Amino acid sequence: MPRFASSSESLKDLTAIDWEPRPTNLLECAPTRREWSNDGNAHLVTIRLAFVMLTKTRAELIDVAHRLLHDPDPDGCAANMAESLLDSLNDSREWFQTFADALSTAHARLLSAAAADGSTTN
Repeated sequence: MPRFASSSESLKDLTAIDWEPRPTNLLECAPTRREWSNDGNAHLVTIRLAFVMLTKTRAELIDVAHRLLHDPDPDGCAANMAESLLDSLNDSREWFQTFADALSTAHARLLSAAAADGSTTN
């Protein structure tokens, strides 16, 4: 079994994975450097805020939420900053999920192909 296969996956399970290639125009869905700069930057700000929230205690995050609930959304799109940030977190999660799904699928396909090859690596 290839050394990069997880111990929970048997060689038989890996080699049984089959797929049809996606159309080559799928590559048009991957953002260019310019698109990444334009579209990705807002999501990168949101992910940094998410990481900051992960460092907070429950009490600290309750305090942050309290303040955000009482601050108006400057864009006027949400009832308050808490709702706006929750919307941003969800939008970014969905945006990154597209990439996570592509990475997971590519990982599974390469793992399957390596297992089907039958070679072992050290």
